[in-house]
Amino acid sequence: MRGLGYLDSTFAHMQFQKNQLTIFHDNLVRVVVVVPCFNEARRLDRDAFARFLQGADPGVRLLLVNDGSTDRTLEHLRELAAHHPERLDVLDLTRNVGKAEAVRQGVLRGLEHWPSAEFVGYWDADLATPLEEIPGFLRVFQDRPHLVAVIGSRVKLMGRQIERRATRHYLGRVFATFASLSLGLSVYDTQCGAKLFRVSEPLRAVFAEPFHSRWIFDVEILARMQRLARLEALPPVETVVYEYVLSQWRDVAGSKLKPTDFLRAALELVRITRHTRHWVPQQMQTRPEILNPKIMLEPEYERMYRTEDHYWWFVARRELVADWVARLNLPEGAVILDVGCGTGANALAWTRFGTVVGVDFSDQALERCQRRGLSELARGDATKLPLGDATADALVATDILEHLEDDRAALIEWKRVLKPGGHLVLTVPAYRFLWGEHDVALMHHRRYVASELLARAREAGFEVTRSTYAFSLLLPVAVVQRLLTRKPPGDRPPEAKFPAVPDWLNTALIRFQRLETSLLRHLSTPFGLSVLAVLKRPT
Repeated sequence: MRGLGYLDSTFAHMQFQKNQLTIFHDNLVRVVVVVPCFNEARRLDRDAFARFLQGADPGVRLLLVNDGSTDRTLEHLRELAAHHPERLDVLDLTRNVGKAEAVRQGVLRGLEHWPSAEFVGYWDADLATPLEEIPGFLRVFQDRPHLVAVIGSRVKLMGRQIERRATRHYLGRVFATFASLSLGLSVYDTQCGAKLFRVSEPLRAVFAEPFHSRWIFDVEILARMQRLARLEALPPVETVVYEYVLSQWRDVAGSKLKPTDFLRAALELVRITRHTRHWVPQQMQTRPEILNPKIMLEPEYERMYRTEDHYWWFVARRELVADWVARLNLPEGAVILDVGCGTGANALAWTRFGTVVGVDFSDQALERCQRRGLSELARGDATKLPLGDATADALVATDILEHLEDDRAALIEWKRVLKPGGHLVLTVPAYRFLWGEHDVALMHHRRYVASELLARAREAGFEVTRSTYAFSLLLPVAVVQRLLTRKPPGDRPPEAKFPAVPDWLNTALIRFQRLETSLLRHLSTPFGLSVLAVLKRPT
């Protein structure tokens, strides 16, 4: 079970008509919009707020947050609340804490005070984005129930009334480009002050702790959402956040933003990027996999389950090992033991050679094997297998030995369960100098050179039938990648690195490795990312 998960809401009680949201059956608050206000007395458009509240559905509630204003802002806010007591509330912060913290405290108050709320968000007090855009945001949620956030985007298109000064527009585009690169997301407009979120446990986690940025907390929200998605194996942010092109937006006189603030924003962007790499939400900090780095994170299993059917590395390694297993000439009805079967894609592939028994220490891994339809499964330690002596015709261990503290004991145990003349086919990652965050996340103890692996095998009593390095031409790429990345700090969960590649490149890499698989039938290579060996239990 996940500690955090996006919660889907039902829209059965909602109906959208033109620009209004109609909520059936009750007058419960469904949408809370936080409006942070600091010294807004001169430009607060009270008439615009009043017009919106007169026509909006009772399910929409405005929460105006006075951020320690020193002018008459609080007085004006209270007057609005007095005229619309069922539609508008005021939260008064006695000292100025900045927009980010004012929004955060407003969101937390909204979630606490209106537990019926299904959506919460924030809007700039100058109403550069009219409140009348809110129903459009909600229609997007209705049309796309999987979304967790809808954010406003100021794109000047024909038929859209977007009035923005050229200087701010171009500075904003430069900042948005850097923000996109920093986040790794193709987001057009991070800073538009109009955003709505679906209420969920991950959202509460995002807002539970103060932001590190006073100015560009919008970016920090997306960064935290992205971090949570990785920690909890949730859908990628780019698939659940939607940029809604506004119908209207205008620069409002009296903006507190100055050109020099863009430099400050750039510095804050660097700080946000560094912080969110380490960030673990408070709700997760006592979980076993966070406290104990020897427990593999559940999201790593889920990521593996989702990717190993199609990702080039898993496919190429599986096809390489299958090619070597096929040439063992196993007897009909052979028993093949897959040690460390993981999430089951490999075990499923071996079934064409005989009856496969999958063994793994993790219940999370075995549960995913069952999803694939595998039934011959056993929970067990790779150094104490739950099988009798001489029961398997072949044993396959793809990138398993490096996970085990005592690799020699594991090899002796694997020889025990093999029949005399039975074969062990195994792969291990090569070269200690390639050690990185990927190894830490996957709980590796070591990487090997071929001579070291074969020496261990002979000590355990195996005969070496064949060995080679594999994935040879990709070694230079891996070296460069390791040089550009550092081992993660100890105060955050490490992440396995399976870099996303376009479909065409994924297909090309699979085909390229098929060529290497064919070549390895006839020759051995002196270097590569992996070591592959076929070992035999003496007869």
